[in-house]
Amino acid sequence: MLIAIGFIGGIFTGMLGIGGGIFITPLLIVMGVPPIIAVASQVNCMIGITFIGFLNYQQKHDVDVKLGLLIISGGLLGAYYGVTLLSSIHNASVVNFIINYGYIITLGVMGMVLLGQSLKNLKRINSANPERTPLPPSWVTALPLVVSLERTRIRISFFIPIAAGIVNGILISILGMGSGVFLMPTLTYIVGRLSPVIYGTTLMTSVVITLWSTWTHVIHAGSVDIILVFFLLIGGLTGGQLGVRFSYLMPRPYLGFTAVGIMFLVIIELLTLKFSPNFFERFLSQSDLSGPLSTFPSVVILAKEDPYIYGILSIGMAISLALLFKKSLNFIEKLLYSKKTIDSSLK
Repeated sequence: MLIAIGFIGGIFTGMLGIGGGIFITPLLIVMGVPPIIAVASQVNCMIGITFIGFLNYQQKHDVDVKLGLLIISGGLLGAYYGVTLLSSIHNASVVNFIINYGYIITLGVMGMVLLGQSLKNLKRINSANPERTPLPPSWVTALPLVVSLERTRIRISFFIPIAAGIVNGILISILGMGSGVFLMPTLTYIVGRLSPVIYGTTLMTSVVITLWSTWTHVIHAGSVDIILVFFLLIGGLTGGQLGVRFSYLMPRPYLGFTAVGIMFLVIIELLTLKFSPNFFERFLSQSDLSGPLSTFPSVVILAKEDPYIYGILSIGMAISLALLFKKSLNFIEKLLYSKKTIDSSLK
């Protein structure tokens, strides 16, 4: 079940750029994982999934590094304060309330923003001049310190990506989502269009901010479950690779509509869980997933007594599995290509 959850979350991340967190975290909560454990472990898992997605977009030069660095500089600050806030609240019911309603409000607002932008893009495609490049809103250059972003082909105030990064970091650290749910619709609105560069840049920022958020979760809250992360990664890496391939096959406006649909389905799921907590029992076994680490006493001891080593292991595992998966995939593709070349030569 955990591998399947990671797989679907990986597809959403690679294909839509909205981040698997909007699917993974709520479903883990439904299955009985405490919200703060679900958030932190999902953030750790997303390091690997977003990393391999970023590599795929980078190979096609669909990443605006300059824009990404501006967002990251604000995101690191937001992530730090987000984790500090969660770790300072010692009432579990308050943490659960913040996470559950934070999800509902954020998904609702950003879903409407993305829906509006997708409708504009669809209208532009169906217009008499579909090749005309949409312009960003005029206010993005009204603030001081305007910089030029050559890869995205816009000029924008320095403060806008910094502020977007701060909000993005807070959402990732507190809710386990942000880069896709907040940042992707925000960049789409600022740039004025959906493009592979938006998805690639979103994934670039997500890699760094999720890495920093994981580290702060481990050190300040001790809420990452490395066993849970491992199973989510196994499915997520495969799903992420397929998602990126699917993203180049579907027209961009329809990708936006798909993302909006998923956002509102998750809102319905969370509202159902809140007002009818027994509804999901007929679909999912309510087995106790509150502590998968408990079956590995040595891991529990390491997490409590040496969180720095535990943090390095959890982050290193995510990156190592992603690189191993990527290299294995490249090796298989080379073998298939060699076989195809040999067959063609023989013919």
